[in-house]
Amino acid sequence: MAVCTILSILDLSPADAAVGEVMDGKFFFAVEEPIKEGTMPTVAIAPGSSAYPTGYHVGDGGGLPAIDADLVTANIKNGITIFNILGDVDVRDISDADALVGEVKTGSTFYAVGGARKTGSGTQTLNPANENVPAGYYAATTLSAVDGDLAVGNIAAGVTIFGFLGTFVPTLAAEAQSGTKCVYTPDSYSDSGFYADESVPGTTEIVLITKTDAFTAGSKAVAGACNCFQSAGDKLKARLYMAGVMVAESGIITGTLEITVLGDRSLVGSQDVELRIYNTAAPSLSIRWSSWFNDTTRMNCSLVVGSVKMT
Repeated sequence: MAVCTILSILDLSPADAAVGEVMDGKFFFAVEEPIKEGTMPTVAIAPGSSAYPTGYHVGDGGGLPAIDADLVTANIKNGITIFNILGDVDVRDISDADALVGEVKTGSTFYAVGGARKTGSGTQTLNPANENVPAGYYAATTLSAVDGDLAVGNIAAGVTIFGFLGTFVPTLAAEAQSGTKCVYTPDSYSDSGFYADESVPGTTEIVLITKTDAFTAGSKAVAGACNCFQSAGDKLKARLYMAGVMVAESGIITGTLEITVLGDRSLVGSQDVELRIYNTAAPSLSIRWSSWFNDTTRMNCSLVVGSVKMT
């Protein structure tokens, strides 16, 4: 007589799985049914799609990066975490980067709008031949290293240019004064001096002396009169002309004054130089220049025009 051994007697009433909910090829028991075989399909995540299909997933010990090798830090934007993988600090949104290659140091690379890596070309250098300062990157240097003429000895004394306090004091390298006008009358008030008068109509000017010289390049026109004073009021000015163009004007001649007027016009070749006196007032005025020395020595009062070369 055969003996039947009951291994397990279970109440199946709570078991409600359907065959489509159990992995294909696996057997189970559920409520009021004989043994059943599951029909749930085995599925997998494909690296080419973000779809997550319904079904049984066998899993992967390497996780999602084992399924799609592109799921790594280097491919995720900085500040973003995808499936617990934090984005790389070097992966950034560059849509607001607007630098141009000419605005970046030459040879340095960067990323800006357009995506591709770019190489800067914006390095500039100062040129001693001109004063231009183009926009761009400049390596550290000193202005005096760029232009060796930026030195205290080349700057007028008392003037500071880019931190260099000038010490240069011009000297007369060559003197070509000429055209001396010596017109004099013994002074009626003292026998020790001479004087000359010139009448200047109102609001006009008169030419005191003219001289034509051939000037050396770099020279300046000059004119002068010794001990000038007006007969009345402070209304007269001295003017220096070259080739009919006024190049300098003195202030109002007040009291007794030695007049020297230095012109700034470039002097090359033959030029006319004139010393004129201008009357700023309506009435006619006279100007007197005089020379005083002593009772035994006579000294002519004079005017001069010509040139000096400055170094």
